[in-house]
Amino acid sequence: MDGFSPEVITFIKGIFGGGINFTIGMFLANQFIPLDIIFYGILLGIISYGLSIVLFISSAQNLGATRSQILFSTAPFWGIMFSILLIGEPLTLNLIIATVFSIIGIVIINNLVHMHQHKHEKWNIFMVQMN
Repeated sequence: MDGFSPEVITFIKGIFGGGINFTIGMFLANQFIPLDIIFYGILLGIISYGLSIVLFISSAQNLGATRSQILFSTAPFWGIMFSILLIGEPLTLNLIIATVFSIIGIVIINNLVHMHQHKHEKWNIFMVQMN
């Protein structure tokens, strides 16, 4: 991921992943999907999937992969919170306990300090060294 902007990585993932999913959907539907539905699907993908991946890659480049994954893993709890606030889903004891444990874990991990200095080498996945 080093050396590429989050937007470029997300665009490439979106083109390939979206293209493959679109092809599978067309095959399974066995019919042509109207252009306005395709447009809205792309727009929804950009807003939901695209934005979240850009934010994840940005955090991975700035915070590190482990801390970014921990923060990214809180997404279900944000979804639950918004479902409680926006559509009136019930707040249960299990949900409260799980949220408390998640918050404790995030606080602990983000307060850990790296004790050594290091630098990651850039990988070029397109160069194959032949002996």
